[in-house]
Order: sequence, then structure tokens, then C-alpha cells
Amino acid sequence: MYRKIITIFILTSISYVGMSQFISLGVKGGAGFSIGNIYYEGKSKRTDGLRRLANFNGGLMLNLKISTRWYYHSEAIFEDKGSKDIEHIDSLPRNKNYYAATLRERIHNYFIQFPQTIRFLIALSSNEKVLLYVEAGGYFAYYINSSTISHLFYDNTVETNIDKIDWADESSNLATFHRFNWGATVGVGFLFPIWKGQLDVNFKYDRMLQPFVSQSNSEKNYYDVIGITLGYTLPVLYKDFH
Repeated sequence: MYRKIITIFILTSISYVGMSQFISLGVKGGAGFSIGNIYYEGKSKRTDGLRRLANFNGGLMLNLKISTRWYYHSEAIFEDKGSKDIEHIDSLPRNKNYYAATLRERIHNYFIQFPQTIRFLIALSSNEKVLLYVEAGGYFAYYINSSTISHLFYDNTVETNIDKIDWADESSNLATFHRFNWGATVGVGFLFPIWKGQLDVNFKYDRMLQPFVSQSNSEKNYYDVIGITLGYTLPVLYKDFH
């Protein structure tokens, strides 16, 4: 009798999941606010003048519904992770004179990132059309290249310099830049029905677990991103089992 009950429960669960299973595809885009976190011998190292950098992120996403409340969510996105730095210079030599100056620098590191999360949905309306979700998971990423943009302000003058570089090719015995990267991601969002699909409003937090750069003096640099995105998905596969 006990085995029959277990068997019926398993078959019912499989049938229920199968009836509700579908796949939706979509696009997303938005803003991220990233900053580098420097650690020395495992302890956080404060860097004066370092600020979060506003940047763009966006790409493709896929949802696989595995039950009434649970989804598997996958993305392939472009992600810009960097920081901006402000440095005040007391005595800048220019044309045989010395000036007080301010250096503003933005560092952009470009990645192709693949977040993979599990979402849990909570209905906010009686017809269950408006939904709140929470999600958690991880990501792996591939580093492409970087650019640095600097502006030097002094004596009503601005000097601008833009450089493009592939840090991974610049690795040496003193510093290793990792081409492949992975980390953790958590988020919260809302789903609204629009036409035949869903509008996805997402707030996320990503944190590197593999450092972007490891230096020989035991210093390591990790980036984290606070992101806000808008996405839209349409169902492309629906299976109904009788």
C-alpha cells in the first residue's frame, strides 16, 4: 500500500510538471552600477576616491517553467564591469609651471556573461497575472577587453586620454588577469502581462567569486554589480500532456 501511494504521488507530480511546462525567450537591457573590491591577504582594502561606475548591460534570456511557482532562468548578456576614480593632484607640472589638478578616470571591463538562476514566483493579483519573484544562482563569464577614459582638469584646461587594452594578454609574474570568471547572483523582480508575453522588471546583485586580477603581493580585485533591467519574453514552446 505504501509503495502504491509513493508511485501515484511520483506519477502525479511528473504529470503536473509536464502539463505546466513551457519555454519562453526574450530580450533585456538596462543599467548596472559596478565597483572594484580590493582585498589584501583576505582583508578588504579601502581605496579613497573609488566610486561606482554606471554602465550598460543587456542581451537574451530564456525561462523554463518547471512547476507552478518555480522557473529555471538563463541569460546570455553583455556586461560592463568597472569603476571610476577621482584623484586630486597638488602639484602638476605643465609648461614650466605647477598646477593643482583633478584626475577623473573610468575603467570599463567588458564581459560576455551567462547567469543561471532558479526563480520562485509569488502572485500579487487574484488572477495571478502580476507576479513577484526572487531568484538566486551563479554565472560564468568570458572577458573580452577593456577601455580606460581619463580627464585631467587644471587651469581651465582638460586633457582627455582614451586607451583600449586586453588585460588578459598583459598578464605577467606580478599580476594575472583571468579570462574566465564566475560568481554568484541574486535578484528580485516583477512580471506583468503585456500582449502575448511578459514584461520583466529585474533588480539584481552580482559578485565575482573568481578574482579578475590576482597580484603577486596577495592582492586580489573582485567586481560587483547592482543592476536594473527591463525585459520582455514571449512563449515559444508549450507542452500539454493528457
